[in-house]
Amino acid sequence: MRASRLSASRALCSRREFSSFTARRAINKIYSSASEAIKDMKAGTTILVGGFGFSGVPNSLINALRDRPDLKDFTVVSNNAGMPGVGLGECVEI
Repeated sequence: MRASRLSASRALCSRREFSSFTARRAINKIYSSASEAIKDMKAGTTILVGGFGFSGVPNSLINALRDRPDLKDFTVVSNNAGMPGVGLGECVEI
């Protein structure tokens, strides 16, 4: 009796269940320009920036941020701060 209860318990534990969800409308993340992509940004936003060295750095977006004087006081998370005047280095004030 105990052995059959144990195997029934294992069968219940090994059964996989998947959650159901409601379909959501897809979000289009493609913009015609960098300035269009950041049009809704606010000052004080936390920004995650990819890239390593000078590869994959979103220079167009960084330049668009630089060109918006109303956007200030960012918290930037990155593994690369660029160099003075290049990449994120354009946004750093000392």
